[in-house]
Amino acid sequence: MLHRRASARVLTDVWREVGPDGKPYLVFRYLVIRLWKLPVEVFLNGPWAALPLVPLADVPSERLPEVVRAMDRRLRAEAPPADLGDIWTAALILIGLRLRRGEEIRTEISAKFTVGSLEEELAAAGMRLRSFHTDPDGLFGLSLSAPV
Repeated sequence: MLHRRASARVLTDVWREVGPDGKPYLVFRYLVIRLWKLPVEVFLNGPWAALPLVPLADVPSERLPEVVRAMDRRLRAEAPPADLGDIWTAALILIGLRLRRGEEIRTEISAKFTVGSLEEELAAAGMRLRSFHTDPDGLFGLSLSAPV
């Protein structure tokens, strides 16, 4: 679980989808892990791929800069350099889940783009399109961009 407010007692370890006949047609078993209850060292000393979860662990806000520096040292030493931007994007998004009332995180305002016009906008900002994914109807898109 990514946020304390999502911690509900009704969460179990099973999700069932029931068909019109009332019988389950899908049973999915899972483990609920409340990240904020785990010591930050679990993530700092674990596999590097788990490092983006560090901000959600049991770490006081005043210690967060020190912990982020430790994350950075490990990522620079162990993660593939080509993936560092994506890894830090994930970590920064998760840091946003720690925001308190009155604090803010700014996001991009949605707009309609074609792949070509998106590439032009990115080029003007010194960036390039690394990949673009869309739903089968082309109604929604997700782009991954990187500095040139």
